[in-house]
Amino acid sequence: MWTRYKKRKVESTTNLLTGETKHRPEEQGEDGEIISYWHPNITISMLDDQRVWPAGTPIPPPFDKWIQIDLDTMQYQPVLYVNDYWELSSDLIAVNETVEVLPLSITYAPISVFYFQIYEAQKMQKQWNNMFGAVEQTDEENDIVKRTMLETNPYILGVTIVVSIIHTIFEFLAFKNDIQFWKSRK
Repeated sequence: MWTRYKKRKVESTTNLLTGETKHRPEEQGEDGEIISYWHPNITISMLDDQRVWPAGTPIPPPFDKWIQIDLDTMQYQPVLYVNDYWELSSDLIAVNETVEVLPLSITYAPISVFYFQIYEAQKMQKQWNNMFGAVEQTDEENDIVKRTMLETNPYILGVTIVVSIIHTIFEFLAFKNDIQFWKSRK
């Protein structure tokens, strides 16, 4: 959970004026070697679910993986969800001989049913992509989307989405008019 195994990607920068090449000191080693990485943040969330699950009826996904009803007392334990959705690959620390201390930050917060379902749907999408052999986004591509949502003002994101939708509608109407024009021309 806190450690991940990934292929090492040795990145070097070259100064175009001097031709000097520099490697990052923590990334010494072979490219493609599988090493361990540490993520310094853990977010533990308790699901804020106020509904009553009726006895004898199946619990719908994604709750069925998390809620186990005790048939004797007809109660269930609260759902503690380890939320790793916002963990970015850029935050990972390579674990090697030079690392003496690994930082750890633990955050505890409630999570609403809505956000719980969104995070679980993202995990299910990855599983379905792997199962059916669909092309999956890389961690870098996912991080770009997550970083955009984290660092951009929500109003700007909303305006961008609205403008994109309006632009798509106008493109469709222009294309429709082009087809009508060329059909009516003899």
